[in-house]
Amino acid sequence: MSKPKNWPPSLPYFKAPQHGKDLTPTQLQFLRTKPNIITTKTTTSTTTSNSNSKHQPQPQYHLHEDTLLPLIPASSPATETPCPRVKILPITNPLHPAHGQFGLFAAANILPGELIVAYLGRLHGKGTTSEESDYDIWLEREMDVAVDAALGGNEGRFVNDYRGVPVVSFSPTSSSSSFAGGGGGGGGGGRGKGRPNARFGNAFCAGLFPIEYQ
Repeated sequence: MSKPKNWPPSLPYFKAPQHGKDLTPTQLQFLRTKPNIITTKTTTSTTTSNSNSKHQPQPQYHLHEDTLLPLIPASSPATETPCPRVKILPITNPLHPAHGQFGLFAAANILPGELIVAYLGRLHGKGTTSEESDYDIWLEREMDVAVDAALGGNEGRFVNDYRGVPVVSFSPTSSSSSFAGGGGGGGGGGRGKGRPNARFGNAFCAGLFPIEYQ
């Protein structure tokens, strides 16, 4: 299996999120269900070509998403493994709190607010949350689903750019997703910063369903 450069040799590299055996059927269904798409109906009036009389209003249907989640295609660069948009490098700046560790750096030009890379790991319920893991983050609190990349994952687990501003900061959404989207960073200097280089958020990818964790 192809792995990114500087990937720890003893750590499993995931190409898809994996689910723990503790997840309930309801939680698994939630992870595999695309956010709702509903239709709204508007009406418009039309006129005939040879008179000024109006016909009855005609319905026109418009699709819109009943969710704030971005829907990510399976072919998105953010879901490629290894991800060509980021690279894992040692943090060499002595002023960085994670100096000597590895961080995630951009390998291509990335626009502000753009989804960079999926955060893959083991999906699990609240009951198996690890108090010792530095890689365990909520995916959806209402469903009691979290994702832990301590024992395996992808490049997303190397987001390591605290410097006084948390990078794991989820925005509220009206629905949830099949995986957590993350961002690169890891570089830079100084003892503090005004905002994180990357934020975590939720997205749904129809081609990235979880498989059972071994």
